[in-house]
Amino acid sequence: MLGEIQNLLKENACEAQAQKMSAYMKGYFAFAGIPRPKLLKLAAPIFKASAKNPLDWNFVFDLWQEDFREAQYIALEYIGRHHKELVSSDIDNLKSLIVEKSWWETADTIDGFVGELVLKDASLKTTMLEWASDRNLWLRRVAIDFQQRYKDLTDVPLLEKIICLNFGSGEFFINVCALAHALPLLRRGKDWKGWRSQFRSVAKECRRFDAGTLKSLFFCC
Repeated sequence: MLGEIQNLLKENACEAQAQKMSAYMKGYFAFAGIPRPKLLKLAAPIFKASAKNPLDWNFVFDLWQEDFREAQYIALEYIGRHHKELVSSDIDNLKSLIVEKSWWETADTIDGFVGELVLKDASLKTTMLEWASDRNLWLRRVAIDFQQRYKDLTDVPLLEKIICLNFGSGEFFINVCALAHALPLLRRGKDWKGWRSQFRSVAKECRRFDAGTLKSLFFCC
């Protein structure tokens, strides 16, 4: 399958589009220049054939090593089509994808897979707390955001701890994006004014109080 995808990307490459896509990602990644809708359409036969076989992590990791960013997008789409096969031990494989060649667009897809695993295995919440204080900002972002699809199943005390661990990080992708995404989960079904006052106290007790972060949490959304 890898060879098919390599050929697909080369045969459908568009230099002008590739430059635009790379510029949008701050030049961090090289692109073949294939927009996502077209990419998925081109890869559809490969996905259909692979559906007959179990999730192949070696295939995923091979795609992750490819130069064109679209290969990583195909890898994530492939995992998504096999998401029901994910088991608790796959958390380590997902972690590998998060810390290598990751940016907000891949991290924000992987957090959904992580969320599925944690929902099935509550013991992985300990792993999320570990990720929440990791040096890698993308692991911290996923730890903050993995419950986005949980709705009423959100573990609010856990989310509060994770947010506290990330106060004062100074990272744009943590303070502005991930924490703002988490805010609606905290607000759901709460006495917002009462919770806000209580959470200030929790944050101070955690010694993670940061006025700027709190202001963005409480007033930016």
